[in-house]
Amino acid sequence: MLHRLDDCVERTSETYKSHLEAFALDPTVNGPIYGIASASPLQTLENFDITEQLPPDAMHDILEGGMECVIRHVLGSLVGDRVIRKQDLERISSFKYGFHDKKATPLAVTIAFLNGKASMRGSASQKWCFFRLLPQIYAEVLPEGNSHWEVYLAYRHIADIILAEKIPRSCVPYLQVKVEEFLELYTVQYPNAAVTPKLHFLLHYPKYILKYGPPRRYWGMRFEAKHSYFKSIASKTKNFKNICLTLATRHQLLQAYELSGNMLNSDLETTRAKQLNLGDLPEQQQLALRKVSEEEFISTATTASVSGYCYRTGDTFVHSVQDGEPQFMQIKRVLVVSGSLVLLCKPLETLQCSEHRSSYIVKPSAALVVIIPDHKQGFYPLDLYSSHGFCEVVTHYAVL
Repeated sequence: MLHRLDDCVERTSETYKSHLEAFALDPTVNGPIYGIASASPLQTLENFDITEQLPPDAMHDILEGGMECVIRHVLGSLVGDRVIRKQDLERISSFKYGFHDKKATPLAVTIAFLNGKASMRGSASQKWCFFRLLPQIYAEVLPEGNSHWEVYLAYRHIADIILAEKIPRSCVPYLQVKVEEFLELYTVQYPNAAVTPKLHFLLHYPKYILKYGPPRRYWGMRFEAKHSYFKSIASKTKNFKNICLTLATRHQLLQAYELSGNMLNSDLETTRAKQLNLGDLPEQQQLALRKVSEEEFISTATTASVSGYCYRTGDTFVHSVQDGEPQFMQIKRVLVVSGSLVLLCKPLETLQCSEHRSSYIVKPSAALVVIIPDHKQGFYPLDLYSSHGFCEVVTHYAVL
C-alpha cells in the first residue's frame, strides 16, 4: 500500500501515450497493467491533456467512496467489539435531527452493510449528514481514545478540510501530511481491508487544490441535484417513448416559468410578518435596536429571504473568524426596519473545540447584537444541538 505521494508514479501525457501504445499491442495483458480499458475520446481534442485537465469529484470520492469505507469498518468494528450494540443502530432513526439536517435525514445502517454484503443506502447528502452527526449519535457511548474512533476522526478531519469553502495555500502541505497519516493508520487498524481507489485518490487532492481551488467548487453535487429533477420526471411520466423530447420540453417550460417571476429579484421577502411597536419588545432588545435605528414601528418575521439567502429565527451561523476560530451567532429575531433586514442575534461563546465529538461546545451569552447582513462572507445556516447539559454546533466543513 502506498502511503506517501512521493512513492507514487503519476501518469503524465508522455507516459499515457506510451501506455496507449502498449495497450494497442496487447489489450488483454497490458490493459490491466496500465489501467486502460480503451483510448479516451477526449485525447483527440486539440490542446487538451486528460492527465492534467480533469479535476476530481469530491462528492463521489469523499462522500460516496471513502466515507462509506470508513463508516463500514469503524462502525462494524465497534459493533464487533461490543462497544456499540446492534440495537444501538436504531439510534440513527430515533436521533432528533435539527431543522436543516433533517432535510437529509440518513437511512438506517444495516448489518449487511457492516459485513460488506451491501452498499450504504441513501443519497450523498444523506450519507454526509450521517457522517457529520455520527459523534452526536454515538460519542457518548464511546470511550475517548478508542482506536477505531481515531480512524473516523482522522478521516473526518481530512474531509472537513477538502470540503471547505476556502482553503489557504498554507493549509495544503498540512493536508498532505494528514492524508498520509490517515492511510497508514487505516491500513494498520484494518490490515485485511481493501484500500479502494477512492481512498488512494486522497493522496492527490492537495495537488489538485493548488491547481483548481477548493474541490466543492467543481464537485458533482450540483449536477446530481439538477439530474434528480430529470430522473423524477422520467419516473412520474411513466412514458419512455422519445424521453429526450419529454425531458427537454418539461425543463424548458419550468425554466420559462421561473424566469417569468421574481426568482432573480434581490428584494426582501418575509414569512409570517407582523408589525409591532418597538416599545413592545423587551428593554434589552429595544436598546440594541436603537443603536442602529430610531424607527418606532418595525416588522418581525419567522424567515426573511434576500439576495438568495434565507434567514430563520433560531438558526446558528458563523459570523466571523478570530485567531483561526469561528465566532458563532444565533438568530433570536428576524426584523425589518425601514425596509431593511436586521438580525437580532445572541453571540455563542465557544467553550471548547471537542475533537471527540467533532463539534464546538458553546454557551449562549447574555448580550444581544444587531447584525445587518451584507452577504460578503456568505451565510450558511447551522443547527444548534443540545444534549447532556451543553450545546454544540456541528459545522459542515472546516472554517479556515
